[in-house]
Amino acid sequence: MPSVAGVAVRLAGVTRVFPGHAPVLDRLDLEVAPGEMILLTGPSGSGKTTLLQLAAGLDRPDAGEVWVGDVLVSDLDSAVDLRRHDVGFVFQLHHLLPSLTAQRNVELPLLAARVPGHERRDRAGAALELVGLAGNADRLPATLSGGERQRVALARAIVHRPRLLLADEPTGALDRVSADLVIALLAALRDAGTTILVVSHDETFARVCDRHLVVEGGTLRPASPAVTA
Repeated sequence: MPSVAGVAVRLAGVTRVFPGHAPVLDRLDLEVAPGEMILLTGPSGSGKTTLLQLAAGLDRPDAGEVWVGDVLVSDLDSAVDLRRHDVGFVFQLHHLLPSLTAQRNVELPLLAARVPGHERRDRAGAALELVGLAGNADRLPATLSGGERQRVALARAIVHRPRLLLADEPTGALDRVSADLVIALLAALRDAGTTILVVSHDETFARVCDRHLVVEGGTLRPASPAVTA
């Protein structure tokens, strides 16, 4: 089944089964338009993170197809190049290297992509400025607040200018003020044209995302107005 023009992400008939369990995703279909921001919620273990991992090429479906743009991700032997150039991933925990400054942590994806040193520094600096941390480039993660560390992680996820950003509970460990900053940053990235899939139980996302879908019973359904988590 080919990709569809004008679709940034497409999952077609995707099934994922882990040994000894019922399918976590069962013939799931999803189409996301370029520049759309989708909120995914659902019960624990319903497959939300699995869906993100499939879109990033970190996991492979047992059946069905996963497309990012015109790339059939589910058919790739390795999706490393896709993640280096087209996909960014933000985790609930920042996963910053403690021995590297904020600047160096943000540069890591560009280092892996063999971007020249001067360009790495310029782009990492611009990404830190975008998330409001230009003055913290030389600080180590241990000297930053939890919200600041998560914003460094966001800068790292977008420094290579991905078309698709995947965020797994990006505000789950943050206080309300820090969480609102991260949500506003993600909304601004969407407004600038980045396609975003967010897994979160933070009801604030429902007010800024274009669609709110619930992962349940192996498939997707629109959230009812009363569903916020």
